[in-house]
Amino acid sequence: MCGIAGAIGSVDTTILNAVKKINNSLVHRGPNAEGIYSDRLDTPGGVVLAHRRLSIIDLSNDGNQPFLDKDRGLSLVFNGEIYNYLELKSQLEKAGHLFRTKSDTEVLLKSYIEWGVECLQYLRGMFAFSLYDSRKNIVLVVRDRMGIKPLYYSIQNYRGKPVFLFASEIRALLESSMIERKLNPVSLETYLWNGYVAGTDTIIKDIKKLNSSSYLVISLDNFQIKEQRYWQIPELPTKRTDTLKDLNLLKETLIDSVRLRMISDVPLGVFLSGGVDSSAIVAIASQFSNKLKTFNISFSEDGFDESYYARRISQIYNTEHHEILLSESDFIGGLPDALHSLDTPTFDGLNTYYLSKAIKDAGITVALSGMGGDELFGGYESFKTIPMIKKASQLFRYCPQSFVKPLGKILGQIKYGRPVYIPHQARWAKVGDILAAQGDLLKLYQITYGLFRQDFIDKLLLPENRVSSVKFGWSSSYYKLMDELVSTRHTLHGISQLELLNFVGERLIIDTDMTSMASALEVRVPLIDHELIEIMARYEPMARYLPIRRKRLLKKIALEGVEENFFNRQKKGFEFPIGNWCHKNLRGEIDSLFQDKALCASMGLDQKQIYNIWLAFQNDMPGLYWSRVWSIYVLLWWGKTYGVSL
Repeated sequence: MCGIAGAIGSVDTTILNAVKKINNSLVHRGPNAEGIYSDRLDTPGGVVLAHRRLSIIDLSNDGNQPFLDKDRGLSLVFNGEIYNYLELKSQLEKAGHLFRTKSDTEVLLKSYIEWGVECLQYLRGMFAFSLYDSRKNIVLVVRDRMGIKPLYYSIQNYRGKPVFLFASEIRALLESSMIERKLNPVSLETYLWNGYVAGTDTIIKDIKKLNSSSYLVISLDNFQIKEQRYWQIPELPTKRTDTLKDLNLLKETLIDSVRLRMISDVPLGVFLSGGVDSSAIVAIASQFSNKLKTFNISFSEDGFDESYYARRISQIYNTEHHEILLSESDFIGGLPDALHSLDTPTFDGLNTYYLSKAIKDAGITVALSGMGGDELFGGYESFKTIPMIKKASQLFRYCPQSFVKPLGKILGQIKYGRPVYIPHQARWAKVGDILAAQGDLLKLYQITYGLFRQDFIDKLLLPENRVSSVKFGWSSSYYKLMDELVSTRHTLHGISQLELLNFVGERLIIDTDMTSMASALEVRVPLIDHELIEIMARYEPMARYLPIRRKRLLKKIALEGVEENFFNRQKKGFEFPIGNWCHKNLRGEIDSLFQDKALCASMGLDQKQIYNIWLAFQNDMPGLYWSRVWSIYVLLWWGKTYGVSL
């Protein structure tokens, strides 16, 4: 796990120094070593590769990067882990390759030598890397199948010629001083809808994100850039696969996924909430560790603390358990550093920051997470509610929009009373929009999860900053991509696909990476394993998801030693009592930002409407959850801190 950066194209000493600035800003991602490599400076086809190392596998200097094979003219910078590197190494040795290190980095390089770009099909892991092949005069820029490791880039005009800049973080690219700190108006609108930016756009106008499961081939001869997708979640099969044989294969694959992610030359621990997903990881990981270290955050506030369940799982699997009590004063005291961990605005993520920092302070460098279980096994309420509202919406398919649209306003007032500061934004107030969607799964998913209704987002944005290329909270290109991926699928599989690719891929993964790497902690996610996902895709919906939210399959293959009713409780997300704290000690800070007219205007927002959200929240408007306020607060804080504006 590291940070990478580089420049490709019109490269000279000025660009080289810019890459050094980018790399220096990534020190938190890789505090153990740094390196930089350059070739063909002062030419239109030059290359600079930079690396910051967090030592995990092969702690010696042999694993430092950029990693070079001078005989073949290859140079590599790599962020992540290749979990099956020992298996690949054995295969490559049989093919005649010799190794001088014990690192997975060298295995990755030799895999490219043996199979070319097809080596991506052999890799089981999380990775983002750039590989310069001087003989072919190309550079590959690659991101793993599920996009667990980030990769951002920007193409700039430098002295009349193009230069391709890339890095592991958005803010690192801004440190180059070559990219304007301009807000992307499309991303601004998608953020207001989702609380994060989804798709290849980022919050910065001139910075893009490489798609997951994709790679770029950059030709140094003519600076042509071609993007290729090399994997996607398989289609739903026609035959049943809920046999004992398939269940055994699923179990073996999950066990193998956890085992591979425990390979480390540094101390390892596990996030343990006490829910099904993290408990399943602990149950399997404890088979490969004499005294597994587990970590849980607890709270004194009623309704948020689940430490009892984490302690119980720890007792069952005999782990060395660490319970971290986070008080309101602890949260506020650490908030400046927590906010500075955010590479991009998001209403979530700070929970992972506090847990990651505590784990790192305890001497742990690698942590396993149960992320992905709800999405794979149907653990969310969305698997129940969206099919229901889809059927209801289809009944109104032939009703005119002028009839169904006002229903939300009427039902919102019946349910919540007359709104005071802002229109109602909760689900009952969205009924008109839901019925108007006419059963379209993608639209229903986005309407259901949107922080605000579209008509209110239009009010939040200053008129000159509204754009027409946003569709239901996504850019037109991202909406089209997601529509193509889910339109032919069974409803439950479609929801799972959306949860995996959007909620996990565009929010949870990115939040986890940036907030954990702020403390130089590597988080591994065994449930987001492409082989496991491929096997799960074979299961017919009834065998895979039912009963909804119970995650029967996961319990069956990993938690047979835990009584069934232990998990039969109301599901809680990994959520802090931020709403409570916003009413108390955070009140002054939020109030100050929300009253800043110049700041709001610079971010393209109507300050009066922004402040009305805050007033409505303070007066406990029904259905106005903390996430709505917090998303705006983080956006304003981020723009002010990093000098970003429209």
